Amino acid sequence: MLFTDYDEQEHMACVKEEGFEEGQDKILHLIQLLIKNSRNEEIEKAVNNQDFRNQLFNEFGL
Repeated sequence: MLFTDYDEQEHMACVKEEGFEEGQDKILHLIQLLIKNSRNEEIEKAVNNQDFRNQLFNEFGL
């Protein structure tokens, strides 16, 4: 690709999509870990509470 062919909007859309997919993978991994650790009751709270979800990400090293 030549620099003259660069489309910033297209690039940003791709970056945004990649970030969205990574975020989905991170949340799914968290849910899998909660299930594995018999902490099913925390799944709904993690889905609905960003602070709690971030706390769990830190706890599980995600």
